[in-house]
Amino acid sequence: MIEVALKNYLAEGLSTIPVLMEYPKTPSGKFVVLQLADGGRINHIDAATFFVTIYADSLYEAASLKENVKDLMFNALQLSSISSVSLGQEAARTDTANHKYTYSLTFNFYYYREETAI
Repeated sequence: MIEVALKNYLAEGLSTIPVLMEYPKTPSGKFVVLQLADGGRINHIDAATFFVTIYADSLYEAASLKENVKDLMFNALQLSSISSVSLGQEAARTDTANHKYTYSLTFNFYYYREETAI
């Protein structure tokens, strides 16, 4: 599953920052949430769009983490199953309910499922 592969890849690259697939019940510090937004298939090549949301206690921390996440996501091409990565959208906002600064990124991937890769 591409979701698990990307989550594990990001978690390894960020090492000290939690990478989650859903918003935590008790958020604290910096963390990243990776969510599948859409998927499809074109000519036997799978496509997926992911929302990546970065949370931090300060705008500087959020911006810095955003740049690290962007670099890692573009470098996901090193994974054997990923054939293309593009950034769709990028937006900053403040989550006033949880007192967090956030950046939302949208990434588009084309990939081969490992079980169907030749």
